Amino acid sequence: MSLSHKPLSYGVRKPDIKRIAAGNPDLDEKNVEAIINSILNELHAVVNASLRFWISRFVPKMTGRLRRDLYSHVKETIVSNNIITFYIKTNLEYAKRVNAMPTSSVRHSGKVITYQRRLITLNDPQAVGQFFQKLVLFTIHSITVSLVKIKRKFAATTKLKFREMRIIKLW
Repeated sequence: MSLSHKPLSYGVRKPDIKRIAAGNPDLDEKNVEAIINSILNELHAVVNASLRFWISRFVPKMTGRLRRDLYSHVKETIVSNNIITFYIKTNLEYAKRVNAMPTSSVRHSGKVITYQRRLITLNDPQAVGQFFQKLVLFTIHSITVSLVKIKRKFAATTKLKFREMRIIKLW
């Protein structure tokens, strides 16, 4: 009943690290691995921050449970063994119904409703319909753009060249 996307994994496999180190006279395997992990850790921080911003801005809000659930899964992003894995999902049963709604049904500015015997003022004027697919596309775009910027930064400050940083999408 929940919404989920296949985990998005990016990284460098061990044989590729050996190949990069063999072709770079200034770095050994441990140095290359350390640089790759630093890149992935910075990618983790940058993308997670942009995802939190996107969720808070565009995901429909009534009680805030949907946003909190998405945030909790964004926090599950891990860097391990030269691979970063992003998880985009929600376990809330009603998320599919909300996702199916058009923007006109989820965007509110000051509308007051009764929910579980409480009055709630809906104020999410930038919420979008079909938020989940848009969140997935935003995540992929954010990863791609951020990875290029971070790789350039590390190429300028380390002895690992940009073209040697073969961080690829892994499926």
